[in-house]
Amino acid sequence: ERFFNLDALVKAEEERQILGNDEFGITEVSRAQRLREAHVVAKVVNGVSWFIMGWVLFYPRPYGAAIAVGLLFPVFIMMVMYLYRGLMRADEHEKSAYPSMALGFGIVTASAALRAVLDFSILDYKDGWYIMAVMALVLTAAYAYPSGEWKLHHIKDYFFIGAMLLIMYMYSYGICVVTNCTLDRSEPHTFKTTVINKKVTKGKTYTYYLILERWGTHRKSEDVTVSKAEYESVQPGEQVDIVQHDGYLKMPWIEVRVD
Repeated sequence: ERFFNLDALVKAEEERQILGNDEFGITEVSRAQRLREAHVVAKVVNGVSWFIMGWVLFYPRPYGAAIAVGLLFPVFIMMVMYLYRGLMRADEHEKSAYPSMALGFGIVTASAALRAVLDFSILDYKDGWYIMAVMALVLTAAYAYPSGEWKLHHIKDYFFIGAMLLIMYMYSYGICVVTNCTLDRSEPHTFKTTVINKKVTKGKTYTYYLILERWGTHRKSEDVTVSKAEYESVQPGEQVDIVQHDGYLKMPWIEVRVD
């Protein structure tokens, strides 16, 4: 009763600025319609993102389609942000008059990156880290530019850009790992090795690991992710086949084959 609701005041001021900005429409009515449309689009996109996250993480069937959608949907979000440039915010503010698809972008990129971690075992990233870093910078600029938030006026702007770089690095990791493994046409090399031990970790999903002895030119033991069926079909002390590939992006990776 005695104090102003500052969140409501900020939201009202943002809405006043939007409705007074002729970049968003010729008349105030058309600008208001454009803002309502942007809110609906953001809500739909965020909702679809939850569905894609569940598909990619918990039931990626058909596999190729699930991975492709998980990696390409963030690009679609950036295209939508450009279509509504100036109206869509790159970060999420619950009390803001500006709509945002940051939540949807974050959960889809995270699920795609986690899928890459679960499904592919990279032995050596070599120059892959540099490729991911460059991609992260480019994608961060492409994501932030349409919202007009690519500015460093306050300390919170630096935190925002830092968080976006981290998310984009995670996204770039997923893109590079999936590209490296799915487009690889190199001649594979097969080795025999012994299972030292097994373990399971639990996060959003269960992850199954075989701890393998060294093989071929690989001079150290390795924790390798496998499917639940493969995990259950082999015991410590038994042998498995390691199929080693050079990688499309020259990041060597392996597959475990259990007889």
